[in-house]
Amino acid sequence: MDDFIYFIDLDDYLLCINLANTKKLTSIFPVHYQTYKTIHPIYELDLKKVLFEKSECEIGFSSPRFNYVTLANWHNNGLKIGFKENEEFYFYSETEIKKKLRVAQLEIEFERVRRQISEFLPSRLSAIYLANDNFDGRTMLKNMFCNKKKNFLIEKIKITHQVLFHKADYRWVEEYEKDKEEIYIHNYWLGIDYDSIQSYEYLLEGQIEILNQEALEKIEGALKNYG
Repeated sequence: MDDFIYFIDLDDYLLCINLANTKKLTSIFPVHYQTYKTIHPIYELDLKKVLFEKSECEIGFSSPRFNYVTLANWHNNGLKIGFKENEEFYFYSETEIKKKLRVAQLEIEFERVRRQISEFLPSRLSAIYLANDNFDGRTMLKNMFCNKKKNFLIEKIKITHQVLFHKADYRWVEEYEKDKEEIYIHNYWLGIDYDSIQSYEYLLEGQIEILNQEALEKIEGALKNYG
């Protein structure tokens, strides 16, 4: 079985309190289905409207990746967007806003092609992102999620429940960011290797468990900063 790792943002209160209390994290697809007995709205969003109509972002359980879409929606509806840090609120710069809009548009395009290829592929907008437990995997997670963050862990996990799963070469995402060729998105969802030196990411709709007790203690310590 593959050894997987996961990026833990220690400044994410909801993530940390879930991991501290249960040692586990569940993606929003099974949580939503267990609660409402319906498929998560992300899988049925009107992709032509989601960046512009407020109602399309009212989805219930959300995810870090879908937050880019939500922020883009708010911006496109005339709201000023920002973040809270140390009890202070800061507005995003124009450069930061443009980056978030690019990411949101990219994710909408990847979701559109996913639906064309197979309804049984996990959405990038809701899945848990994993990587292989090696140097390249850790580097990839840092590049994807660090974004100047200094308070984080990258820890080995165990998959305890799997609903949907996909293995993809992340460099197709990087290529699409540069050239916007739709074939790159197709290659990503078809699981085609970019070349002989792969850089895999794994999308999971399901549940993971943190294995390292020291990591859990650090997570509990991070929660104390919230008072």
